[in-house]
Amino acid sequence: MAAKTVAIIGARLNSSRLPRKHLLDLAGKPLILRLIDRLKQSTEITDFVVATTDDVYNDDLVKLVKEAGTDVYAHGGDVNDLMGRVDAVAQKYQADTIVYICGDSPLIEVQTIDRMVKAIASDEAADYVSLAPPSVGGKFIHEGFDVYTRSFWKQMMAAATEPFEREHVGAVWHSSGKVKPVKAIAVDDDPVFASITQRVSVDTPADYNFMKALYECWYADHSPQSVVDLKWVIATVKADPKLAQLNAHVHQKTATEVAAKALIICEASADAGLGHLARACVVANALQELNAMGVEIMIMGETVDYAPLSVLKHTWLSGDNLEHLQDKLEKTAVVIIDVKDVGDPLLALLNGYQGKIVLIDNSESNLEKVDLAWIPSFYFKGVKGADESGVDFGWQNYLLKPVIQIPLSETSKPKKVLILTGGSDPQGYSQSWPEILLSGLPETVGIHWVQGPFAKEPKLPSHGASNWQTLHSPDDLASLYKNYDAAICLYGVSFFECLKAKLPVIAVDPDSSVGIVEWLMLEATLPEFTAPTIEAAADKALSLLEKNENMKMLDQISMDLHKGSKKFAAAISHLLESDAAHVL
Repeated sequence: MAAKTVAIIGARLNSSRLPRKHLLDLAGKPLILRLIDRLKQSTEITDFVVATTDDVYNDDLVKLVKEAGTDVYAHGGDVNDLMGRVDAVAQKYQADTIVYICGDSPLIEVQTIDRMVKAIASDEAADYVSLAPPSVGGKFIHEGFDVYTRSFWKQMMAAATEPFEREHVGAVWHSSGKVKPVKAIAVDDDPVFASITQRVSVDTPADYNFMKALYECWYADHSPQSVVDLKWVIATVKADPKLAQLNAHVHQKTATEVAAKALIICEASADAGLGHLARACVVANALQELNAMGVEIMIMGETVDYAPLSVLKHTWLSGDNLEHLQDKLEKTAVVIIDVKDVGDPLLALLNGYQGKIVLIDNSESNLEKVDLAWIPSFYFKGVKGADESGVDFGWQNYLLKPVIQIPLSETSKPKKVLILTGGSDPQGYSQSWPEILLSGLPETVGIHWVQGPFAKEPKLPSHGASNWQTLHSPDDLASLYKNYDAAICLYGVSFFECLKAKLPVIAVDPDSSVGIVEWLMLEATLPEFTAPTIEAAADKALSLLEKNENMKMLDQISMDLHKGSKKFAAAISHLLESDAAHVL
């Protein structure tokens, strides 16, 4: 009987950092099918099997893979026993050689795997094969695969007794060193694969953004039947440093590292707007990518489509229905609260919570214990606890979505101004501002109004507005800033996002919704970017468009605002390492 080489692809949909990642789209096809397409280019692999667990949440994965014509094995044992799951497949398919494949690695180099399989098959004494150190130094870009003989696999199975040894394929050798192969051989690979250092697995939203960009770029110029060439990937990343930076900051967990869990409680509604939710998504990404934490967002309020949530684990809570929170809190190391007011039902739950508590933008709650009050503001008014080490504020404390910094615009191109009144616009500025803006700005200036998901359609004057455009709840507002020359917005999150992008922006607060002292501090700090009325804001925006002199003064502020996520993640890491709690 001919030797059987079985590729066993480990995949489950309940990833703590990127739920359902195997089903995410890569240029029109789910990630898991892109990976299978790559493996089918192999000349040495005889069988392909996706190994998952027998749970309802994996039903979509099982159905998708079966319909695509690939075998699936749904393991009925311990969901965390990956070694046991792979072993069950190896036994069922009578594998002589096991090629273990991580199901989140859609850039696996099949020719490299084939060389490794051929090498181990040609040496009867060898029971493990790896890649020889690159001749050019460094390490290979390859991630997500290992090749084992069945005999060495059995040794690892017998020795793997600790939970982390069962959860991670090969940990019993690579990490704990309980076993080692009788003879390990090494195979050379093309030095080009060691010419860059880049993550090519998909564990976080940042990894997915990187992979999605690569796949879309490849299939824009190649046949739908082709597979993305890893050498092309390397050349593309070398040519585009911005692409390389999309996931350069992501922390890779080790086999022995136990990820702490965080629960973020926020809100979104016509009254609260989207600011708390937007900030919660930024926090979730930072903790997942920089601290390798497992994060879930619980959202109180009205369900709304919000694009960043599509790659984050989240649950909507209706009204005061907080029954889902009790069990979550018991399994969570830190709970992060970002709401306007901590109401009585939430207060009752949190006052009995034994883990760390972090409050964002709210240092006056009635909680008995707060470990960190994180104030996303350049200014802190000094309420109770202001002199405690548990209060943190400053320009580096804003938690803002990633933005593309705006280069100095050319004076000859048509000018465009972006108008931002928030996700809900409870004051109804959409009914009064349009006519004022159209009167205050010349027809040569394009006016683009962003209508939030909870806001009304802007009311335009009857005489028409040829230079007006309404943008209805754009999926990624932060990505639009680069297309504008100036902005006018209510004082809030969008104002600081514009500053982060180095987009000259005028903040207004016509109804004094923020404290008078804070507004006066802002006027004193950034007089060029504040206005008391919408009429004055239109005048200042026009001045910015004509002079274009304010880019340099934005540099330092923008630099500080880019540090928010990293600083917050570091603060949470430090907090979890300390047992000290600060009472506010």
